[in-house]
Amino acid sequence: MSPIENILFVIIFTGAIAFFLKNVFRLVATICLGRPENRFDSLWSRFGAMLAYGFGQLRVIKEKFGYNHFLLFWGFM
Repeated sequence: MSPIENILFVIIFTGAIAFFLKNVFRLVATICLGRPENRFDSLWSRFGAMLAYGFGQLRVIKEKFGYNHFLLFWGFM
């Protein structure tokens, strides 16, 4: 590679890394705006809800074509 190509690559690569880091810092700053919450307060009820709503698809089944989605979901699983 010629020196001009190397310099151009370094400039573009540095710009890409700077753009990526800027977005990462922006996302971290947005996440830090939220309040901390204890998500381990009722662990077993949360686990049961995950099984019922996440794997059992209870909310989806209540809709008009919910059983179709349920079968597709478990077909892919």
